[in-house]
Amino acid sequence: MLRMHILSFLPRKYAIRTGTLSSQWKDLWKFRFPHCTTLNFNGSFSENKSSAELVTSISNCMEKQGKKKLEIFNLYFYAGKLYPDKVTAWIKQAVLNGMEVSDLDFSQGKIGRFPGRLSGRRRKYELKASIFKRNSLSCLCLRYCRLSRCFTFKHFHSLEVLHLHAVNINDSMLKKLVMSCKSLKRLDLRECVALQYVRISAPDLVLKSLLSFLESFHFIGGSPSLYLLNTPLVLVDVVMISGGDESFNQPRDCLNVILGINAVEVLTLCSKGLQFFFGLGFSSCRLPRLRELQVILGESGDEPMEIFKFLGKCILPNLERLFIQLSKSYEELHWYSTLPAVIQLAAIEQHNFGKLKIVKLSGFKKHSKEMTFLSYLFQYAVALEQLVLVIPHDHHLDLCNNSALFSLVREISAMPKASSEVQVHWTCSSHYDETHCPTHNSLPVFTAPQNA
Repeated sequence: MLRMHILSFLPRKYAIRTGTLSSQWKDLWKFRFPHCTTLNFNGSFSENKSSAELVTSISNCMEKQGKKKLEIFNLYFYAGKLYPDKVTAWIKQAVLNGMEVSDLDFSQGKIGRFPGRLSGRRRKYELKASIFKRNSLSCLCLRYCRLSRCFTFKHFHSLEVLHLHAVNINDSMLKKLVMSCKSLKRLDLRECVALQYVRISAPDLVLKSLLSFLESFHFIGGSPSLYLLNTPLVLVDVVMISGGDESFNQPRDCLNVILGINAVEVLTLCSKGLQFFFGLGFSSCRLPRLRELQVILGESGDEPMEIFKFLGKCILPNLERLFIQLSKSYEELHWYSTLPAVIQLAAIEQHNFGKLKIVKLSGFKKHSKEMTFLSYLFQYAVALEQLVLVIPHDHHLDLCNNSALFSLVREISAMPKASSEVQVHWTCSSHYDETHCPTHNSLPVFTAPQNA
């Protein structure tokens, strides 16, 4: 009884951790309140219900909840013109009841074809900062809403994880957010089209994971710049994925962009990210802690040359896992030559492959540059253990085509290899393969709409 009393005073995340103290404490935190502390009005709850029916159901549940402690509150609802006051009242009640984890999606599936927009002429629900006074949130996800003009994050002292998807946060608001949320460990930005410059600079910030999906930045004129120089070197997990066919301007200060991520251990980049952060005007970079690199080439005809350039400019002495998602659309035309690839490969730091153990190439088509890369890889990857080649199911090298595949296997087997332990595995893209998946698995590859 005493243990239950103690647990009732602890925030949810600390109550969960008590389960490691002893077998007597294990799972005890789940029963520290005599009532349910989770209200999950998600997509399943709203399925096959009209807006009026949803409002009635949610209001009844909130009325039954009263002032009882609430830990998790999730909402999937489009307020429209009729119900913004209702939505505000629900969120206010959840905050006053001490909610700690919340996922608020105001789209209800009514998503437009352009990034960050609702379908038709629907307006986003406006969220005001006054709702969150005296909040206890440690994890907050906001999707498809408008923050009021004077919105501030000064009340989010305990916030550790923040996900903003299709929210109108701008440069000034982001700067204030980072300065106010001193406990922030993870920041996820997706389709925040009002952002032009991403500046993350706070001396006592404990930010450990930045998942910035910068796909929306190409819609604006200013070049986005990622400043992490003044943060502690604890950032270990970075994703930078962009989309569309528009070209980026080079950031004004590449050094500021790069130095802030020199403690990163897991890095995922798309082809736009490679061009933007490691393109013209950038000489070299050292990422001494990087253990895993994932490169995603999009649908716009990108080809492996950008990867060669990146590996030629970055020193990666501790790289162990390399994942490359090749473009599905690029084809090797008659004027393609392996010479540029050879030149780029010659510039690659050989010790980048010194500790490399696992390589996975998805969308492998046996193009000359891919084969040149494999040859170079085998030559210098002295610790290589596994090479996984994923062949497109509609390609002539499909696993069902025994003759073409046998020829390729024979050609790769004949390549000189620095590692005697390397094993080559083949699989088809139509067969889901959980073997050697990257940390950032199932990431989206964005493409721009064809028509305005």
